[in-house]
Amino acid sequence: MTEEEPPGTYEDLPQILDRLTVQQLPFTQGRINVSTAAPAVLATIPNLTDAEVNSIVEARQQVPLAERSSAAWLLTSNAIDENRFRQILDSITTKGSMYRIESLGYADNLGVVERLMVVIQMRGPIPQVIYYRNLNELGPAYTPHGDERRDLAGRSD
Repeated sequence: MTEEEPPGTYEDLPQILDRLTVQQLPFTQGRINVSTAAPAVLATIPNLTDAEVNSIVEARQQVPLAERSSAAWLLTSNAIDENRFRQILDSITTKGSMYRIESLGYADNLGVVERLMVVIQMRGPIPQVIYYRNLNELGPAYTPHGDERRDLAGRSD
């Protein structure tokens, strides 16, 4: 029995990884972004050695950001070998679906300030609030009009 060539090449891999899956779930939680994760976080990926973690960190400094939009860069840059790539593929990603928002709202005429921090996670088209915190006790992040102060009638000092 001879081993057949795979139907695609490394050049096809970014599109394949972006569009196809072998999982039935619409969302997979807990993947590590290999394009941005700190070395200590990469070290938590099962089956990765310290040498492979170092290789990934060094390689991503050389790989242009546009090429790091798919996990295929791990292979095309020789950061890890194909066997290890197959072992860790279910644990990694290069996409982010969690966003931190800090919002400052104010009403000039009333002197009311509201400061919030919210972390949302996108699960398909539906954002879900993961964390919510009222930051009013910290005061405004900035003065809306710089150092200028206004009274309730809107007059400057």
